[in-house]
Amino acid sequence: MRKSAVLATGMTLALALSACGGGNGGDAEGEGGGEFNIAWNAQPPSMDPMKSTANATRDLGRHIYEPLVTLDANDEVQPVLAESFEMAEDNQSITFTLREDVPFHDGDIMDAEDAVASAERWLEESGTAAAYFPGTEVESPEEGVVTMTFEEPVPMAPVLLADQNISLAVMKAELLEEAGPDGVEEHIGTGPYELGDWATDQHISFERFEDYVSPEGESSGSAGEKNPYFDTITFHFVPDASTRVAGIQSGEYDAAASIPWDNADMFDNDDNVNLSVDESGFTIGIYNKAEGPMADVNMRRAVLAAIEPTENLDSAFNSSEFYSVSGALLPQDSPLFVDVDEELQQGRDLDAVEEYLEEADYDGEPVRLITTRDYDQLYNLTVVLQDQLEEAGINTEMNVHDWPTVSEAIQTPDDWDIFIDSPSWRALPNLHNHLQPTNAGWTEDQAIETAMDAIILAEDDDEAREAIGQLHEAYYDYLPAARFGDGVLVTALSSDYEGFDFTAPSGAIYYNMRPAE
Repeated sequence: MRKSAVLATGMTLALALSACGGGNGGDAEGEGGGEFNIAWNAQPPSMDPMKSTANATRDLGRHIYEPLVTLDANDEVQPVLAESFEMAEDNQSITFTLREDVPFHDGDIMDAEDAVASAERWLEESGTAAAYFPGTEVESPEEGVVTMTFEEPVPMAPVLLADQNISLAVMKAELLEEAGPDGVEEHIGTGPYELGDWATDQHISFERFEDYVSPEGESSGSAGEKNPYFDTITFHFVPDASTRVAGIQSGEYDAAASIPWDNADMFDNDDNVNLSVDESGFTIGIYNKAEGPMADVNMRRAVLAAIEPTENLDSAFNSSEFYSVSGALLPQDSPLFVDVDEELQQGRDLDAVEEYLEEADYDGEPVRLITTRDYDQLYNLTVVLQDQLEEAGINTEMNVHDWPTVSEAIQTPDDWDIFIDSPSWRALPNLHNHLQPTNAGWTEDQAIETAMDAIILAEDDDEAREAIGQLHEAYYDYLPAARFGDGVLVTALSSDYEGFDFTAPSGAIYYNMRPAE
């Protein structure tokens, strides 16, 4: 069994690094071909990287689109479509020098006009941009150069811009001009694969871009060289976990995502399958604080007091081998990790639930839980949460939909009160979507905003850790979400192939898959 290294999420930045163009797709001798088939658990709600925070959009979309900068496996900022980047001494602007002669899939060459248009759109669409880059101006002072100028100093700008959750992917300016509220109508990027066939609820295929020009450097997470081997990579949408397991065992699929944790030991003696067990993120119950019962902090406290996290985590991950109970907002291996004071965390206390419900004037209104069977852990966590709330005297209603429907539904506060999610780790706690006032959950709290601002403005790791401690205090006072613990993802891969990578900030990376040597 292969276990990927846990990532460190520090403040180290790799500034003004070179990423000159390499060779075309495939290996240096032009070898490669065939098809690689992946059993994937959920269809992306969109392939437009600026229109969805879903992991499926991120992990599939990277075959088509590339960003200006990204994070490598060590959480250091690395250029992709930028050849280099540099922060101004006053931390109030960043300048990107673009790589030359990088083609889009239609043959046009990527230029500063495309990069400027993409950055401007990212500023409009991204919750991170709304929080930390208001009033930012984007311009091209000379050919091949793009500058972003901020209203205030943003020392951590490179990390924020490198985040892959809503990627600052470079797209064609003319397609962005034509884009409607649902995103671009045609997906043309600079990535190693072009969009092939998208059969709704069945599959998405990607065709190798023969004129692809890769960044240079050792492949590390979503940074460095990309060396596409297969003519076609196809993601088959297989929401049923047992079908994904059977498919990788039979050889129908070459890889299978999100293997259930209680099935992992089935592969212990199977020489045909390797498992990648990767630290992926954390589990939370996001409260709808815009309207409904969870807008009252005492209702949020009541829910937290009804929970015994190990029960939820056991249901989701099957064994403590695959999870850890934690209330922190960064992984334990992070140099910025700050543990949470036990006094801040509410353990199960049914007497406290009764008191909080009385403070909230709770009248028995059902708390609406929304979930999906496309992600087994989310569904199982929700089922156990429902039982815990009912036992504590809180009425519930559970609504189950496919993942695209859930993704759309949680964007408005009308039809849900709690949504259990399993977000990926981010380079900074500020980047967690549920802490943004414009994202699902609608977190608006001055103490949280003040602490997150202090993280962004920290001059060194000690200052950042102090600010993260302040964020923990504000978090557990306001309670934007119920925090359960941390978990892993299990991916099954045919031993005939190699090249898979997974990092917490970037997710699953398949474009370097090739026959094993």
